[in-house]
Amino acid sequence: MRPQPAPELRLLLLAPVLFAFTLTTVDPDLWGMLTFGRDLVARGGLVTGDGLAASLGLVTTDPYSYTAGDFPWIQHEWAIGPIFYLIYSIAGRVGLTLLKLTIELGILALLLREAARQEVQWLSRWILFIVALPAISLHLLTVRAGLFTALFVTLTCVVLLRARERPYILFALAPLVAVWVNLHGGVVAGLALVGLWWLATLLTDPPASRIVWVKQTLPALALSLLALLVNPYGIRLPELLVSASTMSRPMITEWQSVLAAPVIFIIFIGWFGLCLVGWLASTRPRRPAEALLCLAAAGQAFLHLRHVSIAAIVCFAFSVGHISSGLARVREMAIQRWPSAARHLHRTGTTPHPPSRYLRAVAAGLAIAIILASLTNIPFWVRSPIEFPYEAVATLKAAEFSGNLLVDFNWGEFVINRMSPGVRVSFDGRFETAYPPDITAAHWAFYLGDPAGDLLLERFHTDGILLASGWPANDRLRESSYWEVAYEDDLAVIFLPAAPLPTTVGPSLTPTEPEIITWIPEYSPWGAPTLRLPLLPDQPYEPY
Repeated sequence: MRPQPAPELRLLLLAPVLFAFTLTTVDPDLWGMLTFGRDLVARGGLVTGDGLAASLGLVTTDPYSYTAGDFPWIQHEWAIGPIFYLIYSIAGRVGLTLLKLTIELGILALLLREAARQEVQWLSRWILFIVALPAISLHLLTVRAGLFTALFVTLTCVVLLRARERPYILFALAPLVAVWVNLHGGVVAGLALVGLWWLATLLTDPPASRIVWVKQTLPALALSLLALLVNPYGIRLPELLVSASTMSRPMITEWQSVLAAPVIFIIFIGWFGLCLVGWLASTRPRRPAEALLCLAAAGQAFLHLRHVSIAAIVCFAFSVGHISSGLARVREMAIQRWPSAARHLHRTGTTPHPPSRYLRAVAAGLAIAIILASLTNIPFWVRSPIEFPYEAVATLKAAEFSGNLLVDFNWGEFVINRMSPGVRVSFDGRFETAYPPDITAAHWAFYLGDPAGDLLLERFHTDGILLASGWPANDRLRESSYWEVAYEDDLAVIFLPAAPLPTTVGPSLTPTEPEIITWIPEYSPWGAPTLRLPLLPDQPYEPY
């Protein structure tokens, strides 16, 4: 009978996972999701157009922006908004964090179960997951629609791993895709994984079995593709997702290479390097299709930071057995080379002798401390990598500003959440789904101080400008005779016309403390600085 891991060891392994999964920051798109979800639930006054989208309460032209015009707005994550808003309405930030935690624990359970199917020992699979945890959790820190893509990619990997023995399990992909396409555009990545795996399997099979493989699997794949049409927009949504997946986004940090982020690059090299070594050292049968999936996922992670977490999940699912096998091979080689080490390297992957009471007490105490720390992460969100202009927007609200506001890209949906419908923005994170390409290009030019960006001011009536203080555009606006600084702090600058317009307030604004923000104590219960600031109010914000 194999020795069972001590309860203290189980707690110690679970603790860092809980701590990592409860860390939560605010994604800029979350502000928009809450607003769009609120308006969709209310279904009041904003519904335009006809067809299925309008019958569901979806707007087909953008009521939140003044530059989008008649450009058709396809809400490619339309089902996420009501989910997030209803949870937020009931349980506030805690509810959203618990939703995130539930999804991530589901990913953990699926991956550990798959590792068990690959005959990886209990302790080994937990340790390997913790090794992969920095890469897996890297872009799962935010409450965003991408959480569902991470979960559905995990489910897709589980289906593919079983499909060689049971090809008809591929029919499970169709309902998965039908739900996925309404939640997040990552469904394209999921189907790309399936297609690559299917084609590689077909080409590497013996010629005699290829016809059988096609007959067994092609109907399920065709049904999965048809499931993309199960959405309010029909064929237009898949077309948008395919075009968006190849769109260049040089101004978006998440779409840059891991080479642009040294710490993430180290995480990337560590985990994906271990997967490569595992494949090379493994004594298990190597399937070319699975190896190709890992290489493709790692390549996408190298090119785009936002794909690191998804790629880490894919590589864990398909590589964990090989890593375990490779480590066992290394262990056998070490035992043969250094026989005295045999007593320290037990074949079962668990400790052959129970640790002392002292070590067990230390392990239990450390685990409990980390779990308690993770519980404090649930109500308190870590400082976001993107700061939001609370004070500047509160000042605009206090001055009863209304009209068209040219905004920083990262702040567009924050302003929508706080000031719609009285204020419409020029731009926000929906750029490929709600804005014409020329408007997108004009905004990047405007932010960088390029005169080509003046198209925005010449073409559209603008009542005010809200920019982050670091943009070069601020210098040009300060030199302009038409605009003057009405408010400024360390984060944001507000410009208003030098000659007040009928739809704007005067250029003199008095700074106002932000509303409905719950500040936490400066120190945690243990006396250490928390370094946490809640970036969402506890209750939904109601616009004026």
